[in-house]
Amino acid sequence: MIQTHKTLSKGKIIALVVVILVVLGAAAYTVYGLNNTASTETKEASSKTTDSIDYGEATDEQKNTGLDQKGNAQSEAPASNTNEPITVVVTALNPPDSTKKTTTSEVTTLQIRVRIDLVTTAGTCYLTLTKGSTTVTKQAGTQAGPTTSTCRGFDVDQSELSLGEWKATIEVVSGDREGTVSQNFTVQ
Repeated sequence: MIQTHKTLSKGKIIALVVVILVVLGAAAYTVYGLNNTASTETKEASSKTTDSIDYGEATDEQKNTGLDQKGNAQSEAPASNTNEPITVVVTALNPPDSTKKTTTSEVTTLQIRVRIDLVTTAGTCYLTLTKGSTTVTKQAGTQAGPTTSTCRGFDVDQSELSLGEWKATIEVVSGDREGTVSQNFTVQ
């Protein structure tokens, strides 16, 4: 019996090696590559949700949610008795101090901030500053929060105030209810 040996040509061997390498590469990519891509996408998604803030304009859904929350807070607020006065609290009163050195570009102001124990956007705050016969008046609207409101703030330029003892009176009017608070302060 005669045995014949079939020999493979170099071209066939190279083609066979290339096919084997491609199959092994595809298997490795399937096992390692897809898992790595998925974990990278998961990391990117989680970093987007925890490490970044979208300062762009609110979407309609976000705006509606905010309005719903505001409506819920107002409807959950205790019913107000229209015979009771509004409680008004001065939360900050920072008079200007001319004894501190300032540059000419700085504006020194009297800043007054007030909390109103009523949720309202329809109120008005009236500020009256008195010293002897001198009176300075300002007016601001109200800004509703979840459980209270604030006056939108009073900033009175130092040029409107002379040195000495002043009295600040803040009156808040909302519908048929009102409240008043007074506090003395000194401009130095």
